[in-house]
Amino acid sequence: MLGLVEYFLLISSLALLFALISRYISRTARHRPLTQPTSSHATTPVPPFTVPAVDQSFDWSREPPRPYRPYKSGPFHLTMGLQKLPTDDWLLLDREYVRLTTEKRRVTEANPLHTVLMSGAARDALVEAYTFCLDYLTMRYPQYFMDAEKNLHQSIDEKMPPYPCLYNAIHDEYIPKDPKAYLATLDDPHSEESYKHLIRILVRTMEDDFLILIREDAQTPDSLPQYILRCGSFSFPTGFDPAQKMNTPLAEIHKPVPFYRKKIGSAMDKFFVRIKPGAWVQRFNWGVQTHTDLYAPESNHPAPGEMLCDPEDEPDDFDYSLLGIDAEKLDFTNGVFLRCERQCLLRLPQTKALLFTIRTYLTPLAQIRNQEPPENSENMIAAIENLPPAMAHYKLAEEWGPAVISYLKHETDGI
Repeated sequence: MLGLVEYFLLISSLALLFALISRYISRTARHRPLTQPTSSHATTPVPPFTVPAVDQSFDWSREPPRPYRPYKSGPFHLTMGLQKLPTDDWLLLDREYVRLTTEKRRVTEANPLHTVLMSGAARDALVEAYTFCLDYLTMRYPQYFMDAEKNLHQSIDEKMPPYPCLYNAIHDEYIPKDPKAYLATLDDPHSEESYKHLIRILVRTMEDDFLILIREDAQTPDSLPQYILRCGSFSFPTGFDPAQKMNTPLAEIHKPVPFYRKKIGSAMDKFFVRIKPGAWVQRFNWGVQTHTDLYAPESNHPAPGEMLCDPEDEPDDFDYSLLGIDAEKLDFTNGVFLRCERQCLLRLPQTKALLFTIRTYLTPLAQIRNQEPPENSENMIAAIENLPPAMAHYKLAEEWGPAVISYLKHETDGI
């Protein structure tokens, strides 16, 4: 029989034990891993990458576009030009966000058959790419992309859809977080048209265009597997119709590019086969355009059938059909731009598809000449002068080149 003192000691010990157990359970719940349910809708898988959040002081509306100047002053060499892409430098957010995403939305609504591309073979890859991109945005920019439950700017009312949502604070918009849960609410969730809804959501959420390439096994024992364009949205194409590139392999997509097959085609095919998940890379293209259009499928390059030489030829010279533009008739502040594409490439870890993202930048020539270091103008002049004839023709440099060089040398100010 326990005495009174022993009884109270036992009760106190049990109370302390229960308190410690309760504290442990509470702490474990607060630090629950991402694989545990975060809402009543679904579980949240762990993203296949980690990326630090931007500083709390980051303000997208004050962030200038990156001043990429990928042209070089030395002799021209066509190379893959691949650079390692740090994970915290992929999907960028800057003060052009609203303008670009609004324009992408307008373009895709006006030209849906040419800019919103979907093949049934890419269903799983699109679902993975959709989640991959949104995971990145929520991790990198948590003050602008967040779970709907965490949105403190407005209450969640009864009109919230019956699937998990993210809140885009810049557009003040709710978007589906779980693509499969969203598709399940549509009338025909397995149709290509339903999957195009996912593409359109990414169009208005990211500054970048995106393309998905799916592996097709080699046709012969001594050939390499091919990667075929099966899905994506290219709102800002330059000199080609994206729809005409659909369901074609990489080599066919780049067929108009001078020297591609001869100089880098084989190396690109091998690289596409070998690139591993987590090995993110980037490369750049550049050109000049004498108009303001971002959606330029019929501009900036010769139309199909109008190349004046075979893309694989390297002639010393040939007659051009285009006449140079009079520099005095060009507005170098509002009408002539360096057009630069930042192309990022990564392999999706689950489906093993390749994801391209393309961010297009237009920089007025007046900014380069008048506001940037002189070497930026000097390097651009040298890069234009060093273009081989076939590449100069492909970029239409015989049209704008003399005028741009004259302007950058301060020989003219245009109109």
